[in-house]
Amino acid sequence: MYFRKLQKSFLLFLVIFIAWVIPSFSRGEGDVNVSIRIEGSNSTIFDGNVSVSNCTVTDSSGNTHEFSSTAICALDKAAKQGNFSYALKDYGFGLFLEKIASDETPSDFSKSWSFWVNYDSSSVGADTYQLKKDDQLLFAFSAYPAIPLKVTAPENAVLGTPLTFIAEKRTGTLDEQYVWHGTWENAAGATFYLGSKTISVPEDGKVTLTFSEPISENYWAENEGFVKSEIGKLIISAETSPSPTASPTTSPTATPSPSPSFSPSPTASPFVSTLKISDETLNNSANKGLAFLRSKQDSSGSIDGYATTAWAIMAFGANNDRASTITNGYSLLDALKKSEVESATDIERMILAIRASGNNPKSFNGKNYIKLLLMKYEDNQFGDKNLINDDIFGVLAMLSADENVDRSEIKNTVSTIISKQKDDGAFENLDLTAAAIQALKAYQSKEGSIPVDDSLSKAKAYLREHQDSFGGFGENSASTSWAIQALLSLGENPNDWQVGDSNPWTALLRFQNSDGGFSWKSPGSSSPFMTTYAVPALLKTFWPINKLEMETTPIEMSSPTPTAETQSTAAPSPTVSSPTIAGITTSKTSPKSKPINSPTESPESNISESETILEPRQIPNSENNQSSNTVIALFTVSNVGIGVLVQRILAKLFV
Repeated sequence: MYFRKLQKSFLLFLVIFIAWVIPSFSRGEGDVNVSIRIEGSNSTIFDGNVSVSNCTVTDSSGNTHEFSSTAICALDKAAKQGNFSYALKDYGFGLFLEKIASDETPSDFSKSWSFWVNYDSSSVGADTYQLKKDDQLLFAFSAYPAIPLKVTAPENAVLGTPLTFIAEKRTGTLDEQYVWHGTWENAAGATFYLGSKTISVPEDGKVTLTFSEPISENYWAENEGFVKSEIGKLIISAETSPSPTASPTTSPTATPSPSPSFSPSPTASPFVSTLKISDETLNNSANKGLAFLRSKQDSSGSIDGYATTAWAIMAFGANNDRASTITNGYSLLDALKKSEVESATDIERMILAIRASGNNPKSFNGKNYIKLLLMKYEDNQFGDKNLINDDIFGVLAMLSADENVDRSEIKNTVSTIISKQKDDGAFENLDLTAAAIQALKAYQSKEGSIPVDDSLSKAKAYLREHQDSFGGFGENSASTSWAIQALLSLGENPNDWQVGDSNPWTALLRFQNSDGGFSWKSPGSSSPFMTTYAVPALLKTFWPINKLEMETTPIEMSSPTPTAETQSTAAPSPTVSSPTIAGITTSKTSPKSKPINSPTESPESNISESETILEPRQIPNSENNQSSNTVIALFTVSNVGIGVLVQRILAKLFV
């Protein structure tokens, strides 16, 4: 009897459980509601709210992975609501977000998907981050570092009353434990859009407007190299009562952003400043930069790894200094000889460095690097068919070695480069536009048969339109250095490119620190990598750097015989906490082998193959005691906040 009563009680409990508990799951109790915005290269892919719980995702190999209320589940839910696809790849130490919609990470990682939570770069990957109620998630496809923009609208909007919009950018730094500390700064130089109207954001970041007629328009902010802000809606009715203006659009479906005509941001002012930078000032600055580089050379002859060493050789070559004479035990040239290259961009950087050192790229250390580069030529271009950086530097490398300007590989690649120029004159971005100008001008100066005047004219106009409020370019030393070299190659005087009382020279000099080194941002820590970019520009030299007469006899590896001078000045490479930017990348960071450095000053650069060219933005070295276990833990979906942590650590471990 007792057993039957117990059995009935259990059945009753089971019925109640099924009737009450199970439906609660179907009602979504326990789900986490968050907003998610996905900014692609040309449009907003998704901007809306999703309710997230558990999810199962499939990687590119067909394997499934289960997660519980992580950011990757929010992406999966958004993909279903917005009807777009995404791709994840499992490299054996965590998932990597390769693609959303049509934006796929290229082989050189010059662009990738970054992941932000509440406008701060995530310290863990999207597959690891545990969602919290009302989190704001942002995925953005851009070069590293991704810097989000934000526009704050006035609380009330009334006809005839001045309205002030505040445009800001999210910047930050990493402490010694790689913890990100973000802050909002005025986004001076960005472009504020209101419908089809464009306004350059002034120095204080505030755009003040007064409307005399009713209006209903979207507003947002954009800038070269930044992540577009969320789109808001400005509504002012005929009534005098205020109406809300800061309500962002939250459609759960894909919402492509408008494509209004671009307005210079800012353009050079007609005011001509009396401030002109003298050659003496530039030379003194360059000498301080070279002294800084000497102080960072280690006993192997290297300066902060292969990539920086190669760029350093070009910097010293711009000063007519042979790499074989820059020693601290071994020389810069010895360090270059130890470098192993495989990708097109690595080979191109090597050729440029060899020639800048006064040596022959066709016979260096027992190798013919021109022949190696030609093996990367296919379908009228060098290297990856989807990239233009390896084409630009391929032409520069070939011309630096005095190859015949009429040979088909050069002519065809020049045609390919020109074909990829955008309507606004850009070659993909600011850095590559500056590099392309130098390549096309070098081709023209050797009397190449393909007309390039029109392309150069449009590219020059693009630089003019993208001069920043400090007179430089991109608000960083790397982009400013490259752009100055481009102007010099065109025969322009940077002193004449005035913005208010500033020009490209004054902009570049503001990045130099008291130790002679240059930082990526101002203020910022001195970076050998950034300094290698600045010195050639200060010496009024542009690519290819062929000042030194080519050696005719092979140079053997030097014996370690440091001089008293080098012994006293050489110091271990310091920890660099700021990013590195424009440049050439290395294949060492590719997941196919070892992770690759991404271009940028990564938060410190502008960079390439890991940097833009050959390194579209290289990451500065940090502490050398990070374990491989740390990398495995961090290298997860969306590059772990794409680059803020992983890229820095990988750069140190694998460069």
